[in-house]
Amino acid sequence: MQKQPTMLFSKMTSLFKLLENNGIDVEKFLVSEGIDPKHRRSPDSRISLTQMHAITHRAAFLMGDSHLGLHQGEVYSGLPSILCYVMMNCHDLAEALEKCRTYQRITDETKQLDIIYKGDTAVLCATIVKDEFDTDIHLSDAMLCSLFIFFKFLTGKEISLKEVRFRHAALKDISEYTRIFQCPVKFNSETNAIVMAKKVLNTRLLHPNHELLALFEKQAAEVLRKELSTESCSGRVSHMMIQFFREAHSPSLEAIAKRMALSVRKLQMKLKEESTTYRKLLNTNRMNLALEYLKDTNVSICEISYLLGFSEPSTFHRFFKKLTGSTPLKYREKMDVSL
Repeated sequence: MQKQPTMLFSKMTSLFKLLENNGIDVEKFLVSEGIDPKHRRSPDSRISLTQMHAITHRAAFLMGDSHLGLHQGEVYSGLPSILCYVMMNCHDLAEALEKCRTYQRITDETKQLDIIYKGDTAVLCATIVKDEFDTDIHLSDAMLCSLFIFFKFLTGKEISLKEVRFRHAALKDISEYTRIFQCPVKFNSETNAIVMAKKVLNTRLLHPNHELLALFEKQAAEVLRKELSTESCSGRVSHMMIQFFREAHSPSLEAIAKRMALSVRKLQMKLKEESTTYRKLLNTNRMNLALEYLKDTNVSICEISYLLGFSEPSTFHRFFKKLTGSTPLKYREKMDVSL
């Protein structure tokens, strides 16, 4: 059975504050949802994506709040984490987001961040890792709103956006979206995304500290290493492959083996024991990312081919057609028709 993605239970504090503000006893609420309240007092407790979905929708019903996700995202919990300390000591938003992409799974495995640059525009795509939840109104609203609020916390400044996109349909009243984001908001989009001028990412953070950043990043890397060590070898390799791709690097067998402190032969043997190979994992992860990128029509097929480490777009076309029976363009066109 595939492991459920989880995040730190403490990241639900904003939801609990809203419940308390509405006169709802949080501990009784958790018990009614089959969750032990002691998780609130344990810094290492985690909650699954399925549980997050269930309690968020139950809370929205109890409070009668159709915009619960937005309101949850507006409440900055202020709870410290090693990831938060790393980001706070970065030089600017661009560096903070890159560190977030690298270490996010320490605090939250349920989401995935990607930054796509197009001319003078930066598109921050935020994806809930299980597609059936990526169109969930409360989870996706909370995800984008909390990111936006955290940007302002990190910089101490108002952040100007060009556009915000949601995969879910619009509610009858969208005034809360425009109040919070102060920019055009699109619904039924291919991705959940925050769109801003590229120069906004150069915004300096309030208190950058290179020495503290190095210290906290060392700790974050160790936490991540320990977490990955409990996974299967193929799971660790897949995680590293995706990280390489998101850093615009091609994940060679030698580079992955070096990161895992293994010889190439030892890594190959471990993968064989799990009935797979490096090539199979590379093809699987390339295909998964290709399908993800093809959802966003703002990213050209040529750009996707280079993002996935192919030397030429034609090589990507042959790879995609061999595995799907369709070219990337035809697949995208078919997907657009089905939306």
